[in-house]
Amino acid sequence: MAILGCCSGPSGAPQAPWDSAQGLTAIYNGMIAPLRDYGLTGVAWYQGEADVGRPGSYADPLGAMMRGWRAQFRQPELPFLIVSLANFGPSASKPVVSGWADLRDQQRLGVGRDANAALVIAMDLGERLDIHPANKIELGSRLARAAEARAYGSSTPVGPEVVGARRTANGIEVEFKGVTGALQTWSGTRALAFELCGTTQKSCRYADAVASGANVRLVDDGKPVTRVRYAWADTPVTNLYDEAQLPPGPFEVPVN
Repeated sequence: MAILGCCSGPSGAPQAPWDSAQGLTAIYNGMIAPLRDYGLTGVAWYQGEADVGRPGSYADPLGAMMRGWRAQFRQPELPFLIVSLANFGPSASKPVVSGWADLRDQQRLGVGRDANAALVIAMDLGERLDIHPANKIELGSRLARAAEARAYGSSTPVGPEVVGARRTANGIEVEFKGVTGALQTWSGTRALAFELCGTTQKSCRYADAVASGANVRLVDDGKPVTRVRYAWADTPVTNLYDEAQLPPGPFEVPVN
């Protein structure tokens, strides 16, 4: 079993198992495998920085890791709380290609395939100049809320999760689930960081977005639209939260 993000050298080739802490399976064999005979209530997984920019899917190995650990501990429904990467790096003044946003979206997709996993958003808790965010108290609070829902059976929503986007007579409607109360925008009447995109990166442009209940309506500007992106930057500037003060995370979804 490989620990994600710990198993490639500068060339991308797998590292040998004996190659310090970065070797293939070294951390798992040293720190996780010995716990086999102990039961776990759940797993909090905060990792992915080393996978930013690497080719291929992160969602697939993430799912494989969760299945592998469940087999190891003989707990087929072992909950996993996956922390979506915190903000780090440059902000953006126009739509950009972002490896960090892409990795966060891969985390979202991997969690979405697993009924016993939850995604914990941290993109608003970090520091753009520090890869290790200091605001651990709020992150811990969000993790505890997710643990209540996945490990202890609480009906408390983990936080807003995008369902999809569709074209309507009034614009592009983005639907969310897991919203406590209603979505609201802080310090303004418009939700920041939504993009309308066609098939190319160059076609992406910021959208005028208004929150309404559990949805956000984007003004249709008449240009080709095939997908909606949100918070697509290494360090996005966002202001959309529900009444539990929880934000939706970055995503890219097709427009139906």
